Amino acid sequence: MVSDMAKGEHAPHWAAWQKTQSGLMSQFLEDKTNQPLQPPEREDVDEGGDGLAPLRSAAGAATENTLRRQLQFLLDGTAQSLFKRFADPAEKCRYLSITCTTTMILYAPDVSKHIPYLLPSVLSRYPPTFYDQEQQVFIHDLEQHEGYKRGVATARQDKSELVHSAATITVVEPSEEVRLLLCDLISSLLKAGVGYGTLSCLNPYFSDLVLILQSQLRDPYPALKCRASLLLVNLVRVPQWEQGAMVFATALARAAITNLRHRNAKVRVASLGLFEAAVGVPNRAKVRGAGTDAIADVVGFREENVLPIAAFYSASAGVQVNALAEVCQDGNGTVRARACAALCFFITCLPDRYDHHTRLLPYVLSFFGDDRASTREMAVQAIEHCGGQYEAEHPDDVIERRQYGVDGDSRTNVVDPLPSPFTERPRLGARLFVRGNTKRFFKALLKELTNWIETTRERSADLLLILTVYCEEHLTMDFHATLPLTVKALRNSITEGKTSASLTSKIRTILELMGRYVDPETYVPLLLPRVTGEGDGTSASEGE
Repeated sequence: MVSDMAKGEHAPHWAAWQKTQSGLMSQFLEDKTNQPLQPPEREDVDEGGDGLAPLRSAAGAATENTLRRQLQFLLDGTAQSLFKRFADPAEKCRYLSITCTTTMILYAPDVSKHIPYLLPSVLSRYPPTFYDQEQQVFIHDLEQHEGYKRGVATARQDKSELVHSAATITVVEPSEEVRLLLCDLISSLLKAGVGYGTLSCLNPYFSDLVLILQSQLRDPYPALKCRASLLLVNLVRVPQWEQGAMVFATALARAAITNLRHRNAKVRVASLGLFEAAVGVPNRAKVRGAGTDAIADVVGFREENVLPIAAFYSASAGVQVNALAEVCQDGNGTVRARACAALCFFITCLPDRYDHHTRLLPYVLSFFGDDRASTREMAVQAIEHCGGQYEAEHPDDVIERRQYGVDGDSRTNVVDPLPSPFTERPRLGARLFVRGNTKRFFKALLKELTNWIETTRERSADLLLILTVYCEEHLTMDFHATLPLTVKALRNSITEGKTSASLTSKIRTILELMGRYVDPETYVPLLLPRVTGEGDGTSASEGE
């Protein structure tokens, strides 16, 4: 059997979803306005048309080289004095010292000998931050974390911050503008390393850079959160720092989860980008994403009948927050589109995506009813791509259906139009893919149709409609449990009247679709007693 990737059948789809290592120059050589920085060398263009372009170019290069040598001389002579001013009591002095340092780092050819003095000066402007490699989390209160490891009744720090998102955060640098300048200083250090080919000089300080930028993720200033998130994304995608990024991948992804609940939409978008980049850091030895352990945290997963001991002493210690569900139904369309893009990348491109399909599939399918057409199309294409992968990896499940033209029960109605966003019947592989990953959450979805929250009922009905289209006659297997719960939801929505008119319409559409795919011999015995009045019919299972 030849893989679909080897044959190249899905190369166009793969190219649309695969996230590759982006070029270093494109990552760092951008200013605050996202406009590429101009290269230091001038092009040999004859602007005056008089044939003197080579002379002008030589004169400009000489002037620029002189300027760079002067800045290098200034940096060598004043570096340590400038770094000391980072902690000056006067805000203006701190502002000017960081600005001068940033400018000289960008244009001075050699800053490697100043890095051992620069980074401690920057770190001193942030609260102490530690990294626990065993727990794979960043620590900001060492005493509390030590107590957590000893068994004290407290939650892990990243989970505690997720529940208590309004907790007070201590900062060392009181000025927001100066804190933002410190982030720009780190950015300029990376740009200079890329531009002059001296990025390897930062290899011993990779962990310090991560700790600095991770501290900025907790900063109360939204613009700084966005800037630090984007810089961390670029940092973990540098090929030569891949091994270091593997160590911090899960912790960075967990740190980004807290900001997914931030009130600022730009922060949520930037945090989704960081979460995607951290989860997707390649672990080539184990053929998986280095940060995929954080996926269980973002969906608030907890094993059944498992409760932390701390929950008996503090109710908040047992709370699990599904941050992914919140961003999937975010009121901002840009946030939803970014969440959809991240999920599509996870289910199509992660090497260990099969371990997460069941967990992430409901969220991808929920975007089929999004208000934005581009987001809907993105989700549909992702499922179609997964279907293509399924067909290539499971040829035995597909070949007989295609060779003999037997695609589903002949008694099903697959001719009539399907509800939006479907324009045609989904491909065979997509249907088999969805069916194989639906069983674990299908019953829970049916029970949500009668949830006391109206929004939950509406979204559950939307998802059930999508699953009905993909599952088709496969619904027959557990229809004795599916039909009673659906009828119960319809009865409740009719009883509520106008408040659930849209839900009633959706459930009727679902029942109509089920009637197209399920054999009447299956559902007539369940409904006939209710119609004739001889009994309650489906009531025997409605309470399950």
